[in-house]
Amino acid sequence: MDEADEIYVDNLKEALNQLQRYLVVGLGAALFYFVLCLRADTGDEPVTLPVPGISIATDAAFARMTALVLAMVAGMLASWSAERAGRITAYIMARAAENPALLRVQEALRTYPSIATDTYPAARVVASLAPAALIVAGRGQFWGQPDFDFFDFCFATFVIIAPYLTLFFQMWAPPYAEPRQHLKLGDE
Repeated sequence: MDEADEIYVDNLKEALNQLQRYLVVGLGAALFYFVLCLRADTGDEPVTLPVPGISIATDAAFARMTALVLAMVAGMLASWSAERAGRITAYIMARAAENPALLRVQEALRTYPSIATDTYPAARVVASLAPAALIVAGRGQFWGQPDFDFFDFCFATFVIIAPYLTLFFQMWAPPYAEPRQHLKLGDE
């Protein structure tokens, strides 16, 4: 394997690491947003935002907005990392015709410990849709308030969860995931 191919392999590993990281950050931010929305009835009571090293006291609306923006940005970055991993995988597969060692490397990378390379599509799908579900459930807490506008609510919710919907389609059957092996009757 030449140096350029090694760089592609390292880049694929980094793209899978980033995808995993952004999925976890997005899920954490969406969960924090959902919990803050459940506390929406507290009014102007200050909320403490845990920032590494310090704690910031702020009002609940600002904390909800911060968590929502973080969840959306993490979803966008996860979707970008999934697209990048797919493109690198396509390159490696195209080069495997010239260099059979790359095919073995690709097979080994499919066992990389990540949600993105999981054998079962359900794990990938749930991981990509869970933040969107938490965001929709959190936003649903504000349904029917006096200043509620249905169109604005639906449009804003769609824009916020769009990265996770994109990620859902990218994670359904990604080229970098390990294909599931089915045993036939009589196989041992």
